[in-house]
Amino acid sequence: MIKPGDSKNGAGPFFTQKSPADAARFNNGYKRLGLTNAKSQYVIEFQAPASQFRQLTRGYVFIPKTAGPVTIARDKVSYIGATAGWGG
Repeated sequence: MIKPGDSKNGAGPFFTQKSPADAARFNNGYKRLGLTNAKSQYVIEFQAPASQFRQLTRGYVFIPKTAGPVTIARDKVSYIGATAGWGG
């Protein structure tokens, strides 16, 4: 959980279009996404309109445009679970 003040972009989820395979291809790929080992153990792959997100300076990190909970329809989820089990 992100504590208030821990992120200049506020508390909440952060998203990327990079897959676990993308991150694994680059040296420190997860670190480049701002993820620690503990934060990269699980992944959720889903489809959502780009219009719901705001792109941060890093270009591959996004946050929701609106405050509050993020709801992802189950029929839009193609994988949820351990990063090691993701098959692309």
